[in-house]
Amino acid sequence: MLRSPLRILNARFGPRPSDLTRREMLRASIAAGAALMLSGMAAGLPRGRGDGAKRIVIIGAGFAGLACAFELRAAGMDVIVLEARDRVGGRVLSFAAAHGNEFIPGRSVEGGGELIGTNHALWCAYAEKFKLERLPIMEPEGLTYPVVIGGKRLDDKAASDLWDSMLKALSTMNALAAPIDADRPWLSPGAKALDARTIQSWIDGLDVDATTRRACWINQNADNGVDPSSASLLGQLAAVKGGGLEKFWTETETWRCKGGNSSLAKKLLAGIGEDRVHTKAAASRIEARESGLTVRTKDGRVLECDEAVLAIPPSVWSTIEFEPALPAGLRPQMGANVKYLAHTKTRFWLPAKVSPDALSDGPVNMTWDATDGQAGEADGCLVCFSGAASARACMEFPADKRDAEYAKLLERLYPKWTDHFAKSRFMDWPRDPWTKASYSFPAPGEVTTMGPMLAAGAMPKGCRPRLHFAGEHTCPKFVGYMEGALQSGVRVARAIAGP
Repeated sequence: MLRSPLRILNARFGPRPSDLTRREMLRASIAAGAALMLSGMAAGLPRGRGDGAKRIVIIGAGFAGLACAFELRAAGMDVIVLEARDRVGGRVLSFAAAHGNEFIPGRSVEGGGELIGTNHALWCAYAEKFKLERLPIMEPEGLTYPVVIGGKRLDDKAASDLWDSMLKALSTMNALAAPIDADRPWLSPGAKALDARTIQSWIDGLDVDATTRRACWINQNADNGVDPSSASLLGQLAAVKGGGLEKFWTETETWRCKGGNSSLAKKLLAGIGEDRVHTKAAASRIEARESGLTVRTKDGRVLECDEAVLAIPPSVWSTIEFEPALPAGLRPQMGANVKYLAHTKTRFWLPAKVSPDALSDGPVNMTWDATDGQAGEADGCLVCFSGAASARACMEFPADKRDAEYAKLLERLYPKWTDHFAKSRFMDWPRDPWTKASYSFPAPGEVTTMGPMLAAGAMPKGCRPRLHFAGEHTCPKFVGYMEGALQSGVRVARAIAGP
């Protein structure tokens, strides 16, 4: 998940934690994240390979693969990471001078995973460990919020009433989420029934007006990247519980990483050792043997290992041959989301007292300011975010007409949009060959059937797990988030390094 109106809802109508309270929550989160690590909070890592160290091959150098490799190196393992791309970070891609790919002069803009929560314990702990600076999300007061439902723009009072009603409606999910086991939701009371229910059925049962139901649909459709009618209610409840119930709505999106999230990828890479991370090295085949595994790459490399970690999205598992085959039917649902990064000449919304945070049930579901917290009013970046069918509609815009098509949509939200527009960049993750999706969200029935398999890993019969699964799709409580990827990588590292 990249962003939602939840923080906006709370900023407008909910109780805001004091700076002291938030600092206390951050300290608690850092401590919780540090407790998950094998590496602890010290910056250095042992570089040598001890006698008898396990040989581990990790497929994928996104946040899951990097975190797993980093922690295994701390445990003295002999680790090699294979990455099909020519860079590390996976679905995290920061455009900034520090990374040599600046999109807007003097600005840092995220092309993929973006916002971080105070309740994201491992992200917070790694930021503390590596001295990565945090930029708090700002919420200026006194702004009007553009909302378009059914092609009609709501006036300020109707929009304000809608936000209020939406917050109350979404918050009713807390009671359902309270008894859920966030780590293993398939063991929760009534798990199968909740997993069989769709989020759409929950929306339909809300005691609210039709406009509020539609707004809740927008939130779920965009956030999860799948239509609510194809999304497991248990999957959503696990995320709410994992995020801390009330804190899920208030603390999930509270800061950005100064200089971009790719800074964490670079820190993890340095700790692993660049010689151990092979880019442009796509895995082609994974074979289980009596004593271990053989991993082959498309360019002819052959690596023997004791255990392996599959840390790439399920949408690209088909690019690899598995012997034996993966469990039948193990293909977690992946969502479709796109980001249109619109460079604006100024942050025109500030003097106009209009929020950059908009909501719509059209092809653009949400907008926000990607440069929030970065000094100055010149050179802004409005992100247009779309999920599921809305994303697919935007993907159909011809490249040479894309700016014009987006301009038509944005004029409804921000009159005279074209006067402020400079240039754009379209982040089409569903058509990226090494992703073929945005991020995961379970379909009805998947949490209780696929969840245990993803947690257990694949293995020859009668042997300990030798092929482990990592990635946000394996972390129910932070599904779709960078935190989910990080926690999955550390979880697998602990499983491999354990007794």
